[in-house]
Amino acid sequence: MGYHEWDRKVNAGEDYSNGYYGAGLLLQYSPFQRFVLSADALVGRTFDATVLINAIPGLNPTTTLDLGASTLYKVGLSGDYAITPIIHVNAGAEWVGFDYGISPVANGILEPSSHTHDVVFMVGAGIAFGGLFAP
Repeated sequence: MGYHEWDRKVNAGEDYSNGYYGAGLLLQYSPFQRFVLSADALVGRTFDATVLINAIPGLNPTTTLDLGASTLYKVGLSGDYAITPIIHVNAGAEWVGFDYGISPVANGILEPSSHTHDVVFMVGAGIAFGGLFAP
């Protein structure tokens, strides 16, 4: 499960948001001691997708539009290296794709359907509690 929010800086501002749920698969492989490669994939569904269009004085009131549900896809690759049994560093990338549907007309506003594709790059450090190095 997860949540996505996008604060779009157009006009007086538009705030897109949706929840999502899905099922996925995680594959991990350790080519050498202390290092683990991971690949993951998820197929799911969005829910409660909306856009809140902020008011432009004299033109339109603040309006919230329903954008429907759609299929969501995620795929990712990452690596984790154990510097010590406790300290880890990691990096990865994730691609996400889903759609927003066409909205009903409200206050004279219609939001067209659209496709969203995001690529996220991640770098981090972690602390492990207990256990030894990765195999």
